[in-house]
Amino acid sequence: MKAITDQSLLDARDTVEHFNKAQANVKDHLRDGIKHDLNSLYISYDKQKDVFILNDRLPKLELYNYMVNQEIYKNGLNVAQAYNDNGIETTRYNYQRVSDDIEYSAKKQTFKELFIKYADLMTNHPYSPELMTMEKNEPMLREAYHKLGADKVKALRYTKKTI
Repeated sequence: MKAITDQSLLDARDTVEHFNKAQANVKDHLRDGIKHDLNSLYISYDKQKDVFILNDRLPKLELYNYMVNQEIYKNGLNVAQAYNDNGIETTRYNYQRVSDDIEYSAKKQTFKELFIKYADLMTNHPYSPELMTMEKNEPMLREAYHKLGADKVKALRYTKKTI
């Protein structure tokens, strides 16, 4: 980031020097093109003197903001802690390496596993989007949970035929 900013600053310095040393008829042709890129070149235009001025504080501010953002967001812990302090619930992602055995990683969950997970989500996170996905893949989950309840399904040993 520092190298890119330094290069932009050098380009801006060259542009300012080139424009300010140019003759009046050349300035007329260059002025509109340079005004279009004022913010990206770190320069401003002085109408009274008809010159461009290099603002070397802008790249320093840009680098400072970049470093602050890198420090704040380098690990999600600071952000998560701030959210938790303000009463906002955060989740954690658990990354895991997928097994080389495709059959094992693509194993279909049993009705029992799905129902236990569904009942847990309905109890703790009833508005989870995962619930809709589970209901779409296994429509019997919703009916069993709402008509029989988790305890009755457990008593029936989570078998579809008896439910």
